[in-house]
Amino acid sequence: FGSFVDKTVAPYVNLAPGKLNEPCGGCAPVFGFRNVLSLTDQAEEFSVQLGQQQVSGNLDQPEGGFDALMQTAVCTDAIGWREKATKLIVFASDAPFHSAGDGKLGGILTPNDAQCHLDASGEYTELNNLDYPSVGQLIAALEERNIQPIFAVTGEQIDIYRGLASMF
Repeated sequence: FGSFVDKTVAPYVNLAPGKLNEPCGGCAPVFGFRNVLSLTDQAEEFSVQLGQQQVSGNLDQPEGGFDALMQTAVCTDAIGWREKATKLIVFASDAPFHSAGDGKLGGILTPNDAQCHLDASGEYTELNNLDYPSVGQLIAALEERNIQPIFAVTGEQIDIYRGLASMF
């Protein structure tokens, strides 16, 4: 499983001293996307890793979930996808999403390249260099790899994600 927050440049996060490391009282440092644990049949390890996750925060309401979805789709080996299996992604969020073009607000002009950019520790390395993926890019990446997204979102976000889900 993975976890995401947002790009680590203004205006998405607070760049005041100390705020990247603790964006809110008791919150974890800000990061883009992190593949915490590759697919495994080790339920206990999954439970341990899940229990160690902490909330983080960004400044604007939309989050960087599209970066997370794209990396999860295209980083086949790091995630542990089986080639011929039907795959499911459960995407949980309490906020809307940033998409292509939103990166311009943070000075990020290079379009998303739909390539894998996870380092050995599972961190997305190009979060502040590549714009968010477009809806079309995500649809293409997920369909090409036979990945079905399931959006588990809070009540106020249902309409946004229902509209998104209807495109898959």
